[in-house]
Amino acid sequence: MSLSISVQEIVEKNERNLLSKKDNWSRIPVSEVAEILNGFAFKSGLFTTDNNKGMPLIRIRDIKNSESKTYFNGDYPKEYVIKKGDILIGMDGDFDIAIWNGEDALLNQRVCKITVNENKFNKKFLYYLMPGYLQAIHNATSAVTVKHLSSRDIARIPLPNPSLEEQQQVVDEIEKQFTRLDASVKDLKSVRNKIKLYKDSILKFAYEGKLTDSIIEWKSIEDFIDMSSGVAFKKSEYSDSGVRLFQIANVTFGKTTWEEVAYLPEDYLVKYPHLSLKKGDILMALNRPLLNHILKIAILESKDVPSILYQRVGRFEFIKPINKKYFFYYMRSPFLLQDLEKTLQGVNIPFINKSKLMKFRFPICSTENQERIVNEIETRFSIIDKLEQTIDSSLLKTEQLRKSILKSAFEGNLVKEVVA
Repeated sequence: MSLSISVQEIVEKNERNLLSKKDNWSRIPVSEVAEILNGFAFKSGLFTTDNNKGMPLIRIRDIKNSESKTYFNGDYPKEYVIKKGDILIGMDGDFDIAIWNGEDALLNQRVCKITVNENKFNKKFLYYLMPGYLQAIHNATSAVTVKHLSSRDIARIPLPNPSLEEQQQVVDEIEKQFTRLDASVKDLKSVRNKIKLYKDSILKFAYEGKLTDSIIEWKSIEDFIDMSSGVAFKKSEYSDSGVRLFQIANVTFGKTTWEEVAYLPEDYLVKYPHLSLKKGDILMALNRPLLNHILKIAILESKDVPSILYQRVGRFEFIKPINKKYFFYYMRSPFLLQDLEKTLQGVNIPFINKSKLMKFRFPICSTENQERIVNEIETRFSIIDKLEQTIDSSLLKTEQLRKSILKSAFEGNLVKEVVA
């Protein structure tokens, strides 16, 4: 959860080459050019989703979107009101940074605001500098589960400090380059959004029986499928190696991810055989199961096992003959997502209970037609997936180019090239 080395050592290592500076530039700590305000611990009992009551409340997940669907219906200190243009940093998870572009809102705990003294430092120059340093700190932060960022470490970041005039020149050139990139990214994302809509329509037609002229009868999930979840193992039980613990962080949109890994002793596979996962298991996140109307669900592959099921991750268990992929694709369909969005509970951490999930509608047809439907979906998806891969590859290249522009800018090469 904490840094294993100092911020100064991280900068000296410069492992990702985004922390460099022009030789004749000095460095200055963030604390000397900006004030850091940590968010306030607003009482969750006064949270509401009614946008006619209270002020929007900014939590970590709201930073990038400049929009919150949670409101605080109570009195609040005025210094925690965030205005358009304020710089915010998420202090858990990925350590995201963004400029708030939404309406006035409240600064919740584990989000901080950076107020730059613009007589000493260019606000946009700081904003473009910070992601590289935050990512380097994130990489050097140890954690079993979620990584945490300290405002003290932010204050210690030694920023390159050219003259204000040169800072503005660098900002101007960065934004000129980024404007071109942003136009390309916008076009690519527009195509990707259209692909998602097309996929949704395929799934809708599939489970209406229209792809295969199948007769569909609507039942409940619980008539055919059960679900179990894991155990809340104590952190004192974790080990440096052994068998992987399958947590919410390890299930994403249609696939698994192992960017964050926690281990339990190898003998826990014998100690908890009912929690041992196997290839083909279908798992779903029960906390924050949706993001941008996409469900966090995955089918385990060989690379995902052995592993042990953790709390708030649901494993579906088939009690009657159902094609697993038929069920998996249905769980990503507009029908299921509509039911889930209407049923989610919780404001801070939206969640779904097993009892409610099991009562959701489920389309049934013969096992032969289930297989036909799966084949039709996968035939269509295989073509679309190739296009998606091309788009994702192009978007990745734009991000790499963005980092290259920033690296060149902070090494003092971007403006020099322009003058030449």
